[in-house]
Amino acid sequence: MKDPILPIGDSIKDTALLSGRFSTKTVAGDAILIDSTYTYGELWELRTRVTSWTGVGDSFKAFYYRAEAGVASGGKGLRTAEFYAMANATFSIDNLQAAYFEAGMKASGTQTIKNANAAEFALAPYGGTGAITITNYWDCILLTPSGVSSRIDATNAAKINGIHLLARDGDGGSTKLGSGIIMENDSGQSGTRTLTNGIYVNIGTTNVLNVSTVGTATDGWLIKAGTTGAHLTSTTAGGAIQIWNDVSATSGTQRTVWVETKLTGTGISTSCNTVRGYAELSGTATGASYIGGLQGKLKLSGTQNHEDSRLYATFVQLDVDGGTCTAGQLSGLWIDASGTPASMAGAQYSLLRVTNSTVASGVNQIIFAYSKADYFMVASAPEGTAAWMSTRDTPNQTATCDGAMKVNVQGKDLYLPLYNAVTIA
Repeated sequence: MKDPILPIGDSIKDTALLSGRFSTKTVAGDAILIDSTYTYGELWELRTRVTSWTGVGDSFKAFYYRAEAGVASGGKGLRTAEFYAMANATFSIDNLQAAYFEAGMKASGTQTIKNANAAEFALAPYGGTGAITITNYWDCILLTPSGVSSRIDATNAAKINGIHLLARDGDGGSTKLGSGIIMENDSGQSGTRTLTNGIYVNIGTTNVLNVSTVGTATDGWLIKAGTTGAHLTSTTAGGAIQIWNDVSATSGTQRTVWVETKLTGTGISTSCNTVRGYAELSGTATGASYIGGLQGKLKLSGTQNHEDSRLYATFVQLDVDGGTCTAGQLSGLWIDASGTPASMAGAQYSLLRVTNSTVASGVNQIIFAYSKADYFMVASAPEGTAAWMSTRDTPNQTATCDGAMKVNVQGKDLYLPLYNAVTIA
């Protein structure tokens, strides 16, 4: 019996085996040649339109493909579909795409769509009597960018991307879109799921995150986690951001975190902090605790053996080269205490605390000052509050003191006198 004729659009295909394989030309799958006599932009076009949901139900699929395996298949693979776009031999193509998905909307008047997705990929571990073991990974989407090193140079290989989100205007206008990537729990589910990692990177990268152009937006954050009224919550010890960095380079400059802010406007009246650390104790500290807005720590477990080497736990640098300061206050370090406590009974309240918990650490000096300045220190306080400071109008040239603090000024040892009682004339 001759194979039945199967009409598809404007063409006639006479090699369709309804109980076997659909193939082009031969069983080997030779390609259908598209030459100058073919006048259509599609080889296969199928359009459907739902005019009533009565018989269809609440969901309609123009295509439904299902590939199923019900036998042991160790080392095998099962794919429902494969899409190939192959630029072969001699070619010059502007866009090469294996597949294109679009969820289009044409509204007459005001219409409503609850959810719109060009494509949805779902993992569905359906119910059964057995357990499922995942030996490697189980992904909704697996992206495998690749390049043959002998066919493509380093410049072009750097243009191969795993994901490329390209924002388009659609009508030539400008508007602010939503989020590039959203990760959240489905609101229609009774249970919740949490992620071990929001984004997990386990491959060598030049930059884990590279934001080359933020644009001209005047609001928003580059990285934002939580808000003032809705903080991130944590029930276990850890951190919002953790970076563990091992550096084997022996020269150059290494910065685990580098943040730079430049104010370029005129008539500036604002507050700017390149990095702000803020910690709030709203509970009760009843045990040994260390709570602070900012910590800098240096651990010396190797060897420092060069007179020009500088090691420090925290480095504050003030650069005034080329600047102009005619009014106001300019400080390398500013310590400010604000607010009125409800009670400070029994507490040690210090604006600056210096401790050396290891007696045998060989500290040369608690404070080292090397600077050109008019005064070593200027001390003042609001009227009637400086209980720690007293002065006299006529200096006493000689005096006997009960103790002294040893300091070194310009290479000379000097002493700050200490008295157990004083009388101010």
